[in-house]
Amino acid sequence: MYLADSDYAVDLIGRKGGKSNLVIHQLVDVLAPFYRDGRHIPDLLSPRPDVAVDPSVRGGEPVIRGTRVPAAEVAALIRDGIPPEQIADFFPGVNAGAALDATDFTDYVDSYTGTPTGAGAGASRGAA
Repeated sequence: MYLADSDYAVDLIGRKGGKSNLVIHQLVDVLAPFYRDGRHIPDLLSPRPDVAVDPSVRGGEPVIRGTRVPAAEVAALIRDGIPPEQIADFFPGVNAGAALDATDFTDYVDSYTGTPTGAGAGASRGAA
């Protein structure tokens, strides 16, 4: 699977005529939100309004949008009892809303791994 503009598609199979190419033009469709087993799976590049996943930033680890601050680190502070409004004391680029988004998304991920979420302030924002 690869993403290519149809004008620049390359026949990787080597068939003559190039008519047998299968190119997925909209790879982003694979990353779009969907439902599985009754659970909503969020957009995999933008799982929450203030959380982003970009392979070029921290190797694709979820971060606070516009920063390199890992969402899991922000969530850990919230779980340790730091009020969302005080997260900026630790990470100046992170506001309370972003901290809650990070906690909500981390709680969501942890629901799949079995990791205890603790009090998790993100629960008040709703799950995916």
